[in-house]
Amino acid sequence: MGIADRYGIELRHPIRHGCRAAQIGRKGISNHRWISGDKLCAVVNQFGLICDWDCATANVHDRTFHPLLQQYDGQMIVLADWGFHRAAGDPANALICRRGQWNVRMMVETVFAMMSVQWDFKAQRHRARTEGGAGQPPAPAATVACDELWTYRGVRRGGRRESRWIGAAAVAEKDGRRWVDLAVDDRSENTFLRLYDLLPEAAVYCNDRYAVYRWFPQDRHCAGKGGAVNWNEGCIRCCGASGTG
Repeated sequence: MGIADRYGIELRHPIRHGCRAAQIGRKGISNHRWISGDKLCAVVNQFGLICDWDCATANVHDRTFHPLLQQYDGQMIVLADWGFHRAAGDPANALICRRGQWNVRMMVETVFAMMSVQWDFKAQRHRARTEGGAGQPPAPAATVACDELWTYRGVRRGGRRESRWIGAAAVAEKDGRRWVDLAVDDRSENTFLRLYDLLPEAAVYCNDRYAVYRWFPQDRHCAGKGGAVNWNEGCIRCCGASGTG
């Protein structure tokens, strides 16, 4: 089983649409509001893995992506919302769902939410390179601050409680962007190394004196309980300190 949905990518504010002939993207409606940019359509499976995708300008109708669904005819049923419906007929393997039907379709919304949070994919802007040149590696992040947070599943107390540790790394880019990476498991070195593999190079690594942080370059390692580490404390409080369902 697969799920198809579209995702609006904003390239500029709609008021600025058409101010330059070289602009890509068009003005269209996404999630009941006007955007100026492109539209991404993705087909994901029941595990949240993207099987295929296609992209077009924001002014095209969702049924433009019918060929993307049709290529899986005979392989899987693809769930889609009413925006993909066409009066002349839908792909044989497409199951058009009205609002509230087949809530498993929320899997694709989870994938899109990750794209928005991790990659800032919802609002892509034209950015000028401020340092380095073509072919050079990207500049390192300004700061990476790491800390860990205890939480639980189920009940807070008693034998049915399932303890979990969240390793959180708050990254501050030199251009002002900030984002957070997480790894959830036990409080061990293996959990930290899963998080470590996700992190970019940074000018400074800030954290407390937990032993696993020795993996950071010692010449750029700032250990303590102040500065950027306190900023990370605020970030991980948003991760669900009151427990998870």
